[in-house]
Amino acid sequence: SLDTEDQASHNELQNLIKEITAEMEEYKFYLVSEKLYHYFWHTFADIIIERSKRKILENNNADSARALLSIHLRTLLKLLHPFMPFITEEIWNSIPPYSTKNVDGQATKDKKLLMIESWPTF
Repeated sequence: SLDTEDQASHNELQNLIKEITAEMEEYKFYLVSEKLYHYFWHTFADIIIERSKRKILENNNADSARALLSIHLRTLLKLLHPFMPFITEEIWNSIPPYSTKNVDGQATKDKKLLMIESWPTF
């Protein structure tokens, strides 16, 4: 579960997904790429990662910070993939997969290629 600050960041990402999904459907790729660039560098890198480092080092809601970082990184890789397919695929393959359970209740780590992952929903 995310703390209040991290939930606000997650909601901001959900709003971005909604905006850029609509713009992608209208073929406004220039707007999408610009918004993703600014969000990735100025929000994710400058604010979220730096704030999360502080939380993790001080052990202050560290689990929330780790969850937010994981969610954001995976989601941003999916969003950036149409614009940067090779580098996002390489990064995607270097991060560990989510643990899921199969029909027998056994833990599996099934991971697909990024190019066939579903587009993030909002």
